[in-house]
Formats: sequence, structure tokens, C-alpha cells
Amino acid sequence: MARPEWISVKDALPKDNDYVLVYDSNNGFYNIDCFYNGDWLEIHDYWTEDVKVTHWMPLPEPPDMVD
Repeated sequence: MARPEWISVKDALPKDNDYVLVYDSNNGFYNIDCFYNGDWLEIHDYWTEDVKVTHWMPLPEPPDMVD
């Protein structure tokens, strides 16, 4: 299986309303976030205005649920 690659925000941005894994270089956090209307939504309480998302990657597909 191919390993997902980080995408620089300088190269591309996710589509609006896409949830993605992001890296915040100011705080060193990885987080799941949503890109909406040209900006990142603050999903978790610890995010502040000092967030600098530099890279993102799509989330993997959820596992197949077999009963």
C-alpha cells in the first residue's frame, strides 16, 4: 500500500468542506481540520489565531465494516 504524502499549502489546498489531516508549524500539532471557503475552520479548542497550517493530507477511507 502506498504511503500518503504531505501536500504543501503552497502547492495545493483541499476542496471546501474536506476534512484533512493538517500540520501546524507554529505549535507542532497534527490535527484533523476542515477547509471551508478559503480558510481553515478551528475544530479543536486549543487552536488559536497563532495557527500556521503548512501541510495537509487526505484522511484515509474508513474500514469496511463486516458483521
